Amino acid sequence: MIHLFDRVYLETLPYLDIHCDRIVISKEYNNRQTPGELISQYDSFENLLSNMSFCNFLQSVYFQSTIKQRKIVIYCDDISEIHAYFCKHIFLNMSLEEYMNLIKLINYHRQVYKKSKLFDLEKSIKLWDIKIDSSELEKIKELNLSLSYEFLFAEYLSGSCNHEEEFLKKFHYFLSDWFSEALSDNREMVLINLLNHRFQEQLSFSEKDFDITDKNLLKNIDTLKYYADEEIWFRDGTEKINLLGISKEKSEGLRNLLVHVYKTCEGMETNRSVFGIYNWIECATRSNFSKLELDEILNFIITNTFDTSCVPRRKFEKVNFAIILYAINCKKTNQLEKLLNYRLL
Repeated sequence: MIHLFDRVYLETLPYLDIHCDRIVISKEYNNRQTPGELISQYDSFENLLSNMSFCNFLQSVYFQSTIKQRKIVIYCDDISEIHAYFCKHIFLNMSLEEYMNLIKLINYHRQVYKKSKLFDLEKSIKLWDIKIDSSELEKIKELNLSLSYEFLFAEYLSGSCNHEEEFLKKFHYFLSDWFSEALSDNREMVLINLLNHRFQEQLSFSEKDFDITDKNLLKNIDTLKYYADEEIWFRDGTEKINLLGISKEKSEGLRNLLVHVYKTCEGMETNRSVFGIYNWIECATRSNFSKLELDEILNFIITNTFDTSCVPRRKFEKVNFAIILYAINCKKTNQLEKLLNYRLL
């Protein structure tokens, strides 16, 4: 799926998930009775535009998603049409050349996840020539759509402050989620290796220090106390991590433990610059996040680009990581003219 805005997605798979609330633009899937709600149906995109303007269509979808507070999926036989219209309405300065590049990045990302319908480049070129009524743009702007993370990311790197507050919140959410994943993965690696004598030796514990029937297996191992801390791991009765509100001493302890496990047990070179990202774990313990912190972390990511660049693993399919890397590369090589194409409505 491609995220468009708020809880609205464009389906890229060649089949329809009938359990979703959906808008269908297809003859093949016309009027099928299914578990999810069929909000509206059109035989073709041309049929849709003969009934309403694209602006009115977006308004209708937005209000449906707001009322339902659920995900809405748009299924379209030809995704090129609706996507071109959508991008033409949200990007203020995008050239045809840059839109073609965007389509290639989207196709590349979709190919990674297999079975996805790809955009037709030749058709996309023709569609980009459509004329947009400026009054419709104002109506869409008034909706204050919550646009895709990768577009907000690219726009912010262009120097725009237009959606700064929204990007600040989304980046902080992603960053906190990313730290939670990294710590959970590291802790899980320790847990599954408790009977590994090499781990025991390197982390200074033995089998007499834990009971494999205990819910909190690590509670008596001093070197792993931050992976046993009940405020962090058992706050809601499960072992799901919760960093919000923990002390600076605990966030620093988590950071040092994670790096120590990677260094001693995995043999990683933790003096590499990329491990510096863990210096900001403390940001995940707070609900507030400053622009200064955002800029510091972005500068670090641009200088030390690593495999995920703080995008949580569970977001990989929905967030177009290729666009994020493209924006980072443009910023790194001072190609501001390319980033300016990503200025949003």
